[in-house]
Amino acid sequence: MKVLVVDEDADSRERIREALATREGFTVVEASSAVEGFTAGQELGEVDVLITAALMAPQDGFHLRTGLRALYPDLRVAFVSRTDLKRHLAKVEGDMIFYKPVDTEALGAWLDGATVGEVEEGDFLEEEAKREAGGVEEAGEGVGSQEAVLEVEVGALENAELGDYELGEVVSFSNRAETYHAIQRSVKRKVALTVLRPEFVEHRPTAVEEFLEEVRAKAAVVQAHIAPVFEAHEDEKAIYYTHELIAGTALDQLMGGGARLNEAVFVGLIRDVADAFEYLRERKIQYSELEARHVFLTGDQQGRLANIADAGRQPDERSETEQIRAFASMIAPLVDLDGEKSELAGKLLYLMGHEKDREVNGSWAQLRQAAEGVTKGDAGDEAGGLPDMAAKVRRARKRRETVRKVLMGVMVGIPVLGVLLLIVFVNRSEGPDAKPFDTMIRIPVGSFPYQDGLERVELEAFWIDEHEVSIGQYAEFLRALGDEDTGVYDHVDQPEEKKDHIPLKWDEMYAAARRGKTFEGQPIDLNCPVVLVDWWDAYAYARWKGRRLPTEKEWEKAARGREGLIYPWGNEFDPARLNSGRDYDPESLDGSGGELDGYVFWAPVDAIAGDSGPYGVIGQAGNVSEWTASWDYHPAYPDRMVPVKRGGSFLARDQLEANIRRPANSAEERGVSLGFRTASSERPED
Repeated sequence: MKVLVVDEDADSRERIREALATREGFTVVEASSAVEGFTAGQELGEVDVLITAALMAPQDGFHLRTGLRALYPDLRVAFVSRTDLKRHLAKVEGDMIFYKPVDTEALGAWLDGATVGEVEEGDFLEEEAKREAGGVEEAGEGVGSQEAVLEVEVGALENAELGDYELGEVVSFSNRAETYHAIQRSVKRKVALTVLRPEFVEHRPTAVEEFLEEVRAKAAVVQAHIAPVFEAHEDEKAIYYTHELIAGTALDQLMGGGARLNEAVFVGLIRDVADAFEYLRERKIQYSELEARHVFLTGDQQGRLANIADAGRQPDERSETEQIRAFASMIAPLVDLDGEKSELAGKLLYLMGHEKDREVNGSWAQLRQAAEGVTKGDAGDEAGGLPDMAAKVRRARKRRETVRKVLMGVMVGIPVLGVLLLIVFVNRSEGPDAKPFDTMIRIPVGSFPYQDGLERVELEAFWIDEHEVSIGQYAEFLRALGDEDTGVYDHVDQPEEKKDHIPLKWDEMYAAARRGKTFEGQPIDLNCPVVLVDWWDAYAYARWKGRRLPTEKEWEKAARGREGLIYPWGNEFDPARLNSGRDYDPESLDGSGGELDGYVFWAPVDAIAGDSGPYGVIGQAGNVSEWTASWDYHPAYPDRMVPVKRGGSFLARDQLEANIRRPANSAEERGVSLGFRTASSERPED
């Protein structure tokens, strides 16, 4: 029997290993983290039993079990823990729990197939709480440690009302506080609401003062990549604060499912996190130790950091270099170092963790500069100081030039017919031909119930594209520009440093689409929506076409019609009628999905006819989100005006209603799930 034991606690592993060493027919393999455990499990080729710590960083035992059970469906699993797993019982899903120190006799009986009664953790918790409290009393405080285990009710405020907020389900909780999904009724904004536990206040007299001091520290943070605090409130009913409910996937969830990020996204994540920490360091804001659960990757592939500003309760006192090295170790499983497009990402990761080299990991500011250099593809001195980067780029260019010359030489030396055949072979497209998608649909004059429907909005007649702009259409735009001065179509406020309208990774995307191959690991062709375009690109394309971007109100009327439908097709949700994230599993090992709508990522813009509005506009509920002409104040940063995106996408699991607004982080935002369509106030030419 092959047994895999995974635990950060070496003493716990040793206790289990020694117990199993006395048993015949057992092969025991150890690992100190979920990442090591998954690798070891793959190398074993067969695992009968997994004994794993439930709560580990950066990935927990629950995600490890998910990954290994995908390989070994009959895997038996036992979780071990030093703390109460009562709040995690839904994740345990009927597997065994042993509390530390593990009762090895009970463990052996379970391995032999005996039915072992549920572990009664009450005695352990009571003993642990007394031990913690006793230690503090000896220190002279006499109030008990804030780490002591308290008997608390989880989710007691679900569906309750606190001031302007309606509370939903619990997001996370601890002895000290609980965080809920909530809706701020006055502005219909989804937020996270963290409330201080009254039991903890009774346990620790200074709890309120410490809680509010921490909230003030978090509220002082105003940075693009850090979740903001909105407001705090204290009354006789509760003490709480609200903050951004980050729309993304935490890194511990991504890594637990074996996810891999392509080079651009991986380096962009490093850049965004480094930018956040550079801000905190420059302003001398204390912060707690970074964990994988604090870092999120949004649907638009942007890095976002939970607000870990701390008023001194648990500050991370390590040097910046030590913090960066720990971050490198944390995110290493997310990059495919054997991938074709991971050379620079791998080099950056190596330098982040290097013990002696301080070119990159000397400070968060240096790391941010290095990542920006990689992101921009800059091979010069501004490439963040990555050694030999310029030489690597020069060698790559030289190789491409050599290949081109050899190909031309071969062509000159073969018969004319052979030349023609070679040209046809090199340039042929294996994918479907690009469709024109020239149809625009007239939306008639009249009113409709905008947003919540309390007020009907009157609009003049206008025309809007039947489909989202495709890769084939955008390629025509770039060919038309050629070497022209693109300023002809630029928005008057476009940043000076933006010199063209070539989407991010365009060469790779277009080549794959033209041949019907894969991009970002997913099938793509010329009829799929163009993505990785920022707002300035979308504006310029529309102007080149003699059109414009639709306003928010125009976009919504086209999607909802005169009656103000919840979804373009009606008021009942049907996941088979749109390309959404409802059938995409970010924790799957192979990126599987598409069972409901047939696509994991993007679909050709005309592929799902069911996603059609009352006027016949296609793809407004799903596929990709879309830029609009409208700008508004960013909800987290009231001093910042940003463009507004509308519509769901293949990454969106919820908020797919046609009245949902999505403010961008900036006009420069780009994402694999973000595209656009055009509109016009005049009848388009036939």
